[in-house]
Amino acid sequence: MADEAPEARPQVTPVFMGVPWAQKFGGTGSELTFREWKSQTEYLASLQGLSEVQKLQFVLGSLEGEAKREVFAAPEDKRNGVKKVFDLLEVLYGDTTPVAVLRAQFFNCRQGPRQSLRSFSLQIRELFNRLKRRSDHGLGEGDSILRDQFLLGLQDGPIRQSLRLQLRRTPTVTFEELREEMLALELDHSGAHDQPMCMATTSATAPAPPPAVDWKQELRAEIMKDVKEQMVALSQTLLQELRSGWNVGQSVPRERSHSDSGREPRGRPGQFSSYRFEWDDQGRPICNRCREPGHISRHCSRGARRGSHEGF
Repeated sequence: MADEAPEARPQVTPVFMGVPWAQKFGGTGSELTFREWKSQTEYLASLQGLSEVQKLQFVLGSLEGEAKREVFAAPEDKRNGVKKVFDLLEVLYGDTTPVAVLRAQFFNCRQGPRQSLRSFSLQIRELFNRLKRRSDHGLGEGDSILRDQFLLGLQDGPIRQSLRLQLRRTPTVTFEELREEMLALELDHSGAHDQPMCMATTSATAPAPPPAVDWKQELRAEIMKDVKEQMVALSQTLLQELRSGWNVGQSVPRERSHSDSGREPRGRPGQFSSYRFEWDDQGRPICNRCREPGHISRHCSRGARRGSHEGF
């Protein structure tokens, strides 16, 4: 009995986990944009632990329609790698908006009359990321430009003023921190206007609503308070520096001055006087006669005066 030939093992096409659930990209008119499909495909491919050849098969298997025909119609050296396939599709279906238009859209972005704060922050961040993906965006590093444009585009109101005050106090605050503060302020502001009211109470027993608070006046008062505190600290520092300089210097001979009422200094000629001008902590002069602040001895109304009244 002749030996039977061994049965050939059937070849099975490998199936990668996640491929059946990957939404395919078909080019123009596809539900997904090229940027969304590329992000999805790169994420799913990274989860599989595939080799470069398997990744290429995975990417090609995620194409359909016009996009798939464009890739297979391209020369072999233009589609023999994952990056090359992505670059080819980027030229065909990527964002071709000029950089100048993207910059104008970002820097002219303003909050609409009925647009929510959350929607506006999302819109300006999307425009920023879209421009940042270009190699010649010219935005520099960090998100300081995004933060500044975000504050510039907000509608004028108490929330914007609070965020600007926070930026003035903390110049290193980021866009994300300002956005979180904005959402918290928006929640507090909406809660203040939506106070629950008991309909069973009559108008005679219902408490009077609280008076409206002018946020501009509060902000102005807060800024003025900060400025006054800074001026007081600065004046005290200057007074301390002046006093330290006077203490180091030697006494100067007393000459005719406005505080002496034109009289000759006491003591023998050539003798140095111990009197000198003094000021209190608030910068007011101290009288050499009555030792009270606010005036000099020339204008002092207290104490005995020399002249016609002396000796009587």
